[in-house]
Amino acid sequence: MRIDFKFRHCEPSSELQEYATEKVHHLEKFEWKPVRLEFTFTKEKSELRVDVQVRGAHLDVHAHATGDTFVKGVDEALHKVARQLAKKKSKVQNHKVS
Repeated sequence: MRIDFKFRHCEPSSELQEYATEKVHHLEKFEWKPVRLEFTFTKEKSELRVDVQVRGAHLDVHAHATGDTFVKGVDEALHKVARQLAKKKSKVQNHKVS
């Protein structure tokens, strides 16, 4: 799995990159294995925003979150991505071919 990080209007942080990489591993439990993840950290005035783009075979999921810190934003955005992947997985499991 390839993980890319982009920082806009803020300094790159290796601790933040390591934290996001740690949290990504729980996404591997879904049927679609993410091939590429893109994290974009943006600081605009007083708003901190985290965008997550997950791409894979037959998979394109996007989520964003804002928060007081980037760590909270990463947690919330990955939670949104996990919810979307769980929904896709349940649709495939409940699909009946007639």
